[in-house]
Amino acid sequence: MSKKRLEDAKSILNHLKGYGIHDKGNDVEVFEWLIEQAERVQDLEEIIYKDERQAVLEGLYEENKRYREALKEIEEHGIQEMFTELKELEDEE
Repeated sequence: MSKKRLEDAKSILNHLKGYGIHDKGNDVEVFEWLIEQAERVQDLEEIIYKDERQAVLEGLYEENKRYREALKEIEEHGIQEMFTELKELEDEE
């Protein structure tokens, strides 16, 4: 349910409560429960979205960390030595 539709549902419920336009059954309670469930879904969707963004950020952080380490190796040992080590590793496999 979109935020707009949820707000509309809340408005209708308040209207029904304010004017006493409902039967003596549990219609209002059911409507309140439905609104609560829609709000919970929105909260959970927001949490999932935040978790997905966090996972992407963590992946980018780790990738950035590997690049920094590679640049540090290049600075310390020079590019030629790194190519030699890489070639040796490939030969071992």
